[in-house]
Amino acid sequence: MSVEIELPQSTLIPHRITNREQLYSGLTFSVYRYTIDLGGRIISRDIMERAAGVVVVPIDTEHNVLLVKEYCAGADAFVLSLPGGSIIVGESVEDAAARELREETGFTAQRMIKLSYAYTHPSTTNRKSYTFLGYDLKLDSSGKTEELIETVKMPLEDALRYAYEDFQTDVTTVGNLLMAQNKLKQLNL
Repeated sequence: MSVEIELPQSTLIPHRITNREQLYSGLTFSVYRYTIDLGGRIISRDIMERAAGVVVVPIDTEHNVLLVKEYCAGADAFVLSLPGGSIIVGESVEDAAARELREETGFTAQRMIKLSYAYTHPSTTNRKSYTFLGYDLKLDSSGKTEELIETVKMPLEDALRYAYEDFQTDVTTVGNLLMAQNKLKQLNL
């Protein structure tokens, strides 16, 4: 379902990036200083450039969700989140979602249903995120990879309550679980 929103004319300011200067290059992202002409006003912003990514909300037919618990250096803590990762160049978003689900949980989804395609944090990064509901899970004999990830299974309602606890998960997990819950209702699953 696509929602069309007509913005007032005053918000449609002509804009273009006139320069990109690389400030940092690392394993998973680079940082650039963008110079932008925003309606004749020149501004600059530091932007983290990352490959597009996928996220899967894996839910079985009993409405249990599989979360992944892994160490996140930025939080210096083990955090519950959803399986996901970067899209490999040349890989479709659907194939990337299926691969990440299999690698991080050892499961495949019989149905991969689009939830949302969105920017992660457009004021600071160019990363696009493609979110799917992976429904009707089956254990994959090829199994998960040797990532240091623990798979945690719990009822979707419990996962939503847990996601609202302070610093137990990331903000996108909350939103993605809510979108999945709504999609399950919409599809009568």
